[in-house]
Amino acid sequence: MSGTYKVLRIQPNYEPSDTEIREVFGLTFSQKRNCLAIDTATLSPYVCGAEASPAVLALPFRENLRRPERDNAAEQYLRSDLTDAEKRLLPLNFVGHVHPLATRR
Repeated sequence: MSGTYKVLRIQPNYEPSDTEIREVFGLTFSQKRNCLAIDTATLSPYVCGAEASPAVLALPFRENLRRPERDNAAEQYLRSDLTDAEKRLLPLNFVGHVHPLATRR
């Protein structure tokens, strides 16, 4: 896909079933569907938060980083709950030394 996003369009009157079913390696998982209404208020911390931060805009991203990788790195830069693996891998997205913003005091 080379850094592109796919946009799907759905019929406005489509109503999914109450149960989601997935099969993974021969195992079938089912769960109740998440009925959370998605609107701009729901998405704004994810879509707008990183773009609005001057600290994120000034991050020294590696030149060859694709847009999805940049977006993920910016999101991780802002988070305070990174796993140990995420903490180890985060610096690979930048030129120079960068500490996650949430760990700064």
